[in-house]
Amino acid sequence: MYNIVLVCMHGASTDLVAKKMRQTIESEKIEATVNAYSDTKLPVYIKEADIVLVGPQLAFRVEGYKQKYQAYNIPIVPINATDYGMMDGKKILSYAINIIEKERGKKDDQATN
Repeated sequence: MYNIVLVCMHGASTDLVAKKMRQTIESEKIEATVNAYSDTKLPVYIKEADIVLVGPQLAFRVEGYKQKYQAYNIPIVPINATDYGMMDGKKILSYAINIIEKERGKKDDQATN
């Protein structure tokens, strides 16, 4: 199961991207949840997230988010502006899942060492 959180300034534009991602989740029967929020809600929803995808309009805040939320040890990455603009939910979902799986692999490696 993947819990993907999208954030942008007010949550409205990322909600459209999240809907496209949910369409892919349903059609491909992927076990995942995708929700979009205003960045002011991030402290509440980051606790259960496997990844935080940041809308291009807030990409300049990614490093600050990484520092602020480093204790959660989850990836916080910007969404590619072209994919975002094209509302390519399938590509953005694939991007998120690949990052989550890489992170899980690292954690598994650390646990076995």
